Amino acid sequence: MALSSHGTGAASRAVTIDALPLPDTGVIDLTASASARDLRRMPIHPDHWYPLAWSHEVKRGKVLGVQFAGDPIVLARTASGKLFALEDHCAHRQLPLHAGVVEGESIRCGYHGWAYDCGGHCIDVPYFRRKRLPNGGRAYPCREGYGLIFVFLGEPALVDARSLPVLPSVHRNVHY
Repeated sequence: MALSSHGTGAASRAVTIDALPLPDTGVIDLTASASARDLRRMPIHPDHWYPLAWSHEVKRGKVLGVQFAGDPIVLARTASGKLFALEDHCAHRQLPLHAGVVEGESIRCGYHGWAYDCGGHCIDVPYFRRKRLPNGGRAYPCREGYGLIFVFLGEPALVDARSLPVLPSVHRNVHY
C-alpha cells in the first residue's frame, strides 16, 4: 500500500491510499487505516470469481452493462447461448459496447459498427479490409453458477485453479 500526503498544514493534509490486491492469504489488516474498515473501500483480490449479474438478466442475443470496482464490463449471450464478458468500450471511440447489438456469436458497437468476438478480438470493421483489423479489448473469463454470472478479473492462467465460491443459500433459492 502506498501512502502520500498533500499540503503542509494539518487542516489541508489529505492522505491518498493506493489499494493493492490482497496477498493469497486473504487476510485483511483492518488496523491499517480507518478507510479500510469501510466495506465499500476494501481491497479486493482480483484472482477470484465475482458475481456480477443474475443469469436471467442476460438473455440470448442480448447484452448487459455492469460495473465492478468502477470498471465497466459488458456481459453478452450469443445466439447459440454462449456467455462472454468484455471491457465495456469499443476500441475505436471508447463508446460502451452495451449500447451495441449481439450478432450471431459477436457483439457489434452501435457507433461505427466495429464487431468483437467472445475473446475480445476485433473481427470486423465495415470500412476496413480484414487484414488491417485493429486490436480489440480485454475479455474476462465468465461462468454461470447458482443462477448468477461470475466474472474472473485476475490472471487468466489461474482461472482453472480457482473454483466458483460455494453459495448454498443462493443455490437453494434459485429456480431454473
